[in-house]
Amino acid sequence: MESLFSEIEFDNREANDLSVVNHSPKFYADVLERWINGDVVKPEELQVLVNVLILNPKYQLPDQKVPELIDLIRDALIQPFLQDSGNLLKGLYLYSLFYLLLKYGIKHEALSVLRELDISLMRYHIPGKSILPQPNDPSPFTFNIYTEEQKSQDKSDQVKDAYSEIILRILEEKELISLEPDFNLNKLPLPVSTLSAQECFEMRANALYYYENKEYFKALNIYSLMLITRFEIPGTLTHIARVEFCLGQIDRAEKYIELAWRHREEAPSYVIARILWFKLSFSVLKSLNEEIPEILARLKAILQNQEAFMNWTMEPVLKELKPLLKKNDHNFLSTLADAISFRENFEQLDNYPEWKNTKPIPFRKK
Repeated sequence: MESLFSEIEFDNREANDLSVVNHSPKFYADVLERWINGDVVKPEELQVLVNVLILNPKYQLPDQKVPELIDLIRDALIQPFLQDSGNLLKGLYLYSLFYLLLKYGIKHEALSVLRELDISLMRYHIPGKSILPQPNDPSPFTFNIYTEEQKSQDKSDQVKDAYSEIILRILEEKELISLEPDFNLNKLPLPVSTLSAQECFEMRANALYYYENKEYFKALNIYSLMLITRFEIPGTLTHIARVEFCLGQIDRAEKYIELAWRHREEAPSYVIARILWFKLSFSVLKSLNEEIPEILARLKAILQNQEAFMNWTMEPVLKELKPLLKKNDHNFLSTLADAISFRENFEQLDNYPEWKNTKPIPFRKK
């Protein structure tokens, strides 16, 4: 957990003066530390505390304080200042509540928060504008804290950054796929984006450049923004899984592939082939031998479609896989990745009995 206490400066500990500029002497705000340590915190300080945490979602609390924060957010959501339909903070409060409920398994209430969130986001929709950072913003994925030196930062920028950060945390949360048996990202309310398809194509090209140059965090930031804007969801999820794999986040990569599979009705054939390749890899890694024949059969069926082949840069992933697999398994997955990339490599798969002896199962997206 990153420390928030030493990064936020207030002018003094009186609630009315917490944000006043140019007062001295300055004190580091200790309200969060006192609250976490179980000391007495005034009601007006609690209001400041919740707002600070809502605007800075990258800071994680100790587990024992989460139930109290959930209650504080619930209480704040019925306060008058959040009833204004134009108050952008309400969406942040709802996203934060949804994230905490999701993370700690309170699924029924989490689903009800989604319905309220959907209504709030519709109220924010202004043609030509977005509450999300845009790729031409100076630092769309730099999440800043208001320190004394950052007082000049536009408050709306911090709100945009907070929206991006909390949504990314939700997307990363493993419990998302267990919220409902068929839950996918079409059921997650997301802010309207102003990005055009052409801008997203350019972003994807930039992300691929960073991926191929092993600048994985830069690639992940771009792919994540594409996902928030709902650009080609199944394909983007597969791109993110590839990067997460290279970062050693195999469990997270598997979750993104499961999400991508739940979006298979929207996916072109080549993306379905890639999703199935990952599903096969995870089954091999986990020695789930009973799952492998069906995945192979589906892959063999989808690869009968000319449109299932598309150049796919998988060397970094295969390098990560190599020490985790038996030599024959790694060779087979490498050959399969080559075949998915280029149809002329397809016949090489018959060198592997597990492929040659598999009969294709007619593939249905539903």
